[in-house]
Amino acid sequence: MAIIYKQQGNYADAISCYNEVLHFDPLVADGLEIGRVKEAIQHYSHAIVIRPHLDEAYANMASAYEDSEHVEAAIKSYRQALAIHPNFPKATCNLLHTLQCVCD
Repeated sequence: MAIIYKQQGNYADAISCYNEVLHFDPLVADGLEIGRVKEAIQHYSHAIVIRPHLDEAYANMASAYEDSEHVEAAIKSYRQALAIHPNFPKATCNLLHTLQCVCD
């Protein structure tokens, strides 16, 4: 439901649905980036504490860092995701794009 609400631009209901899911599974932090980047980063950090080898959490946290213009933190998080899963296409592409944006 949250994904559908998000795609429709109904962010209030999407956030409400994601918050319900978080009560049952704190590792599902994907939807929190909807206008709440700081909270998303906190939830990704919490997910990483619970499961330190969760490459997707590092990649999603990196994306949230990018959205909040914390490029160095984003690069570090993408690299952490790739250290766990070297053949992670999403993290690889996003890291290369981020490095390109800072002319590195």
